[in-house]
Amino acid sequence: MTLDSTDKLPATQDTLIFLRSLLDANPTLALAYNGDNKSFLINEVAADSLGLAHGTYCVKETELLVKLTHIDDHCALAPEETPWMKVWQGEILNNIELELHIPNKKLMVVLCSGKLLLDPQSKTPLAAIVTMTDITLQHENQTQLEK
Repeated sequence: MTLDSTDKLPATQDTLIFLRSLLDANPTLALAYNGDNKSFLINEVAADSLGLAHGTYCVKETELLVKLTHIDDHCALAPEETPWMKVWQGEILNNIELELHIPNKKLMVVLCSGKLLLDPQSKTPLAAIVTMTDITLQHENQTQLEK
């Protein structure tokens, strides 16, 4: 269920157009989260990987479709541990390895990076921008080498 235009993030149409362009230019899974715990804007790569239409999605709906887990113990991330929440709280993420579980698809190992996008004038947070690079093949190769 995509949201209507009144629920899309962030508030202004110009910023929404900018975010869509920014995300879609990225060759990895990418999303923008506006901190309201309601909505994500995802890029085409993420939409294709998740089997969704390109657009804006409810956080709760997305959590039902995908699960992120720690790579070492395979335990699910608590809501405050998710990359978008960490970035929204001001943390800069650089290549954090996680497992991305998508129903009816092979488990993906992803490197998550992210940074908070601020309004250049007011410095108000606009969105947590998070990218997820699929490193599943590299991870599998590394695991084989270690055996």
